[in-house]
Amino acid sequence: MLGRAVRVPISLTVDPIGKQSLFGVITDADKKLDIISVLFEDGTTGNYQFNCLETLYPIKTLLHGISIRNSRFNSDDYRSIHKIISLAMQGQQMEALKLAYDKLVIAEFCVTTTDNFFEIKTNLKKYLGLGK
Repeated sequence: MLGRAVRVPISLTVDPIGKQSLFGVITDADKKLDIISVLFEDGTTGNYQFNCLETLYPIKTLLHGISIRNSRFNSDDYRSIHKIISLAMQGQQMEALKLAYDKLVIAEFCVTTTDNFFEIKTNLKKYLGLGK
């Protein structure tokens, strides 16, 4: 998870450093202690619980999702999602995450919480329903 782009949800009611809706990069994460440290674009750092941040779904999850749900998107949405996947595959996580927030339907498809991301990465096949 280190180096992964994240966003503090605007709906987060308790944020001691006031970074709601801002983007940053994970610099440290400890699942057992339930702490993620984030470096924001302005140089400040904050600590958050695992369920308090948003990030892109893993690339394989996005690819699987777009292959089975593409009929719910219009052609512009479809192109945007492909661009997000392309950026993520090129290591441009921050740009991909920011693009995902351009439209609600795209954000709902591409973005998850960091604790959900961690669980998916731990057992991707189970999450996708592909068995063992």
